[in-house]
Amino acid sequence: MKSIKTNDFYPNENILPDNYPIYYGYLYLCDSIIVSSDICGEVIDLKRDTGCNEVRNCDFIERKLF
Repeated sequence: MKSIKTNDFYPNENILPDNYPIYYGYLYLCDSIIVSSDICGEVIDLKRDTGCNEVRNCDFIERKLF
C-alpha cells in the first residue's frame, strides 16, 4: 500500500462504519494516513490489514492529490 501522512481532515472525510465497502485502488484515511487500498472488502478488512483504528473516506480532489 502507498501512504501519505496528513494532520488535517476536510468536512466530507467521514468516519466509515466497519461494514462499509472498500474498493481496490481507492484512497482512504487510516489513522490520518492516506492509503491506496490494495483490497476489496469492508472497512473491517482494511483495519485488519493496516492495523488502524479509524478509516475515513479521502477527498482527494480537495486535497489536490490528482
